[in-house]
Amino acid sequence: MKRRTSEDWDHIIRDYKESGLTQKKYCHRNNLNYWTLRDQRIKRESDVPKKKLVRIAPEKSINQVPESDVSSNSEIVKITFPSGIFFEIPTTVNNQCLQFFIATLWSLK
Repeated sequence: MKRRTSEDWDHIIRDYKESGLTQKKYCHRNNLNYWTLRDQRIKRESDVPKKKLVRIAPEKSINQVPESDVSSNSEIVKITFPSGIFFEIPTTVNNQCLQFFIATLWSLK
């Protein structure tokens, strides 16, 4: 079996991201080892030069939920991304705020 080059992995990772599949399904369909693809993704994401990173900050027009609107006994929905970034959203957040949050996340993909 031929050893994959860095360019091969770049192409595979780009194809995986564009596929819309979970990593597990993509690996199964393309006869790839899940852990190898995971390791290659982590390696490449950590190799990004700092100057290429973009800080995403909320716009002034975003209405944040005041802490007083979140009761201490409310349930929390936690969304965790493969990179380790996570969001914790109280279930008491109003629908308009939640829809805006989801639309913003969707636009970043």
